[in-house]
Amino acid sequence: MVGKHPVAVMTDQVFSIAAVIKVVFPLARHRLYCLHIIENSRKHIRALTASEGFTKIFNRVLMHCDTKDEFEEM
Repeated sequence: MVGKHPVAVMTDQVFSIAAVIKVVFPLARHRLYCLHIIENSRKHIRALTASEGFTKIFNRVLMHCDTKDEFEEM
């Protein structure tokens, strides 16, 4: 990267890493991998994922909402 700072840094959901990213790369945005979010949803909201239609809506929100307004509308 030769003297350039990253715009985004993608990690799993380790909060200590997110805190360090803010210090080391203050202009970068911390992002989470969709795979980790999906895996954690299976563990923590299992009852919802069993509901008819939930998974389709959840995946649409996770994969296709590009703005805050789109996310809130979904």
